[in-house]
Amino acid sequence: MDFNHLYFFNQIVEHKNISQAAIALNMQKSKLSRVLKSLETELKCNLVYRNTRKISLTEAGKRLYERSKIPLLELKKLERDIQRNADQSKTLLKITTTEDIGTLLLSPILNEITKVYNELQIELILSDQEFDIIKEGIDLAIRIGDLADSDLKSHFIGHLRFILVASPQYLEKNPNLTHIEKISSHPVLWFSAGDDEERWKLFKTRSKQEFSIDVKIKHRSNNPRIILDFVKNDQGIALLPEFLCHNLIKNGDLLQVFKSYEAKPIPVHFVWPPQTQAPKVLKDFIKLAKQKLQNYFH
Repeated sequence: MDFNHLYFFNQIVEHKNISQAAIALNMQKSKLSRVLKSLETELKCNLVYRNTRKISLTEAGKRLYERSKIPLLELKKLERDIQRNADQSKTLLKITTTEDIGTLLLSPILNEITKVYNELQIELILSDQEFDIIKEGIDLAIRIGDLADSDLKSHFIGHLRFILVASPQYLEKNPNLTHIEKISSHPVLWFSAGDDEERWKLFKTRSKQEFSIDVKIKHRSNNPRIILDFVKNDQGIALLPEFLCHNLIKNGDLLQVFKSYEAKPIPVHFVWPPQTQAPKVLKDFIKLAKQKLQNYFH
């Protein structure tokens, strides 16, 4: 017996006619009538007497309703309990992202979510490595760059922007830095992961016109915070992630130069396993984190 059909039969009985039951179930009346007919065919007996206004139960229909309504109520209660406990039983949230995003941006968000979910435990894995989140049991990843085709679920956060920056003291000592082409005669602090090409590829933010410029590299590192430290110590000009410089620029400790030029923006996404129903704590964290991170990823 199809237990969905049994549930629909109970709804017909409790609403006293097929039309009202169909409205309550958000089903077409004709479909619900076919379900009732299918159940009667399966049981080889009539369950209801039909008329234009309401239905009445046959003896077989009465027995079926009386014997099935309590188990169905218990199943509905069980369903609600499982759903409620599933939301409450998620006590560990395992998240991975890059070291810079995790340290600078996620830490305050994690503190905020744990004030709402007092029993929640956080495991934060900071690495530039892209883990197999299903194999490693990771609940959520923040990924930078275009996503590969996969069955993973994702949500676009915004774009990681790279901007040109220098310290106020450096610019005060070098007042001739008035045109973008003049960067080629200034020391450049190079943030790159193994790129040996001594050329910045920029584009105009309004026209999207590409622009390349040869540079003289003074220092280089694959860690942006090392380059940022060089910048703060008046060593030259750098092209760095905007979120890394955001508060320093806001406080006047760093200046963005040539604001109409940036590197190509890179998409940033939440990525999580393809589960049918994400736990409530994970959905709440994604909602909160997206709201906070949009200040840094546009």
